[in-house]
Amino acid sequence: MKKFLYPSSLQISKLIENIPGIVLICQADPECTIFCLNHEFLKSTGYTKKEIKQKFHRHYTEMIVPADFKNIYAKAQREQTESLPAYRIMRADGKIRWFSEKRKQIFSAAGISYFFSLLTDVTDKKEKYLKLQMDLERYQIIYNQTNDIVFEWDFLNDTAYFSPNWEKKFGYAPIQKKLQQTIPDSQYVYLQDQAHLQEEMKELRNNGKALQDTEIRIYNANGSYTWCRIRASTQYDQNNEPICAIGILTDISEEKEQQMRLIEQV
Repeated sequence: MKKFLYPSSLQISKLIENIPGIVLICQADPECTIFCLNHEFLKSTGYTKKEIKQKFHRHYTEMIVPADFKNIYAKAQREQTESLPAYRIMRADGKIRWFSEKRKQIFSAAGISYFFSLLTDVTDKKEKYLKLQMDLERYQIIYNQTNDIVFEWDFLNDTAYFSPNWEKKFGYAPIQKKLQQTIPDSQYVYLQDQAHLQEEMKELRNNGKALQDTEIRIYNANGSYTWCRIRASTQYDQNNEPICAIGILTDISEEKEQQMRLIEQV
């Protein structure tokens, strides 16, 4: 169903100034020619109305980073999408800002089609996501380059992730649920090491005490036990509450064998 837009551009300009957030009204033409915008739009982009007219010819598509226009905005135009993924605009000061957009198609009394858009600056969220993505890629490189086992223990859900090296090292899948209940008393931990590990896990989870050189023996699918050293640190949320631990498990079998040989020699 068509929605009709009857007021003049001046009336609309006054109206959208009272709408919270970034408001933009463009013609539904290939260039998305800007019809009206509010002060928040100018504040977010750093341009004046005069600069937008002179530099971009009032074409909103020219304000969007070319790669994003091609991959996101142009596609949304063709598909008449109402909710657009985040795209980039270069501000007047040269800084890049990310915006998401929700829009509705409206029509004037003359039948001219427009897009009424509400924009949201999602730069902080997007940059955090991109940083996290880069961190994950770096961690993946580390996983692939080391023989150590990297793990993350989620305190809230009592679940864990272990890097693929666990199965390569021990020959079976790791325990990933109900860690605090399952791991210390399981057959996978040497009997004499269970109480020590249980106490260390409680300290890590409840008090945030880092594991520096916790040494335990872990069952191997070949029937033997492998000496391992665990090092882990607690991560906190914005309220300084412990939420997870990230650590490394290292095979120290050769180190232990050398120690035993030295003891025997002495």
